[in-house]
Amino acid sequence: MTTSYRGICVLRLSSGEIIDVQVEDTTGMRLTLSPQQYQERGCKPQISLLPDCVQSESPKKT
Repeated sequence: MTTSYRGICVLRLSSGEIIDVQVEDTTGMRLTLSPQQYQERGCKPQISLLPDCVQSESPKKT
């Protein structure tokens, strides 16, 4: 299956297991897929090459 999504980053458990993959389509729309969905759709690059997602911290109130 050809897909317009490309992998951005992965979300891992503390054990290192990948539980979600952030992808983006050609218009910039982002979506979360399971690792199985990512592989079934033939997304690129390989899931093992994706960096970990970094969650941004909330701005500190002063």
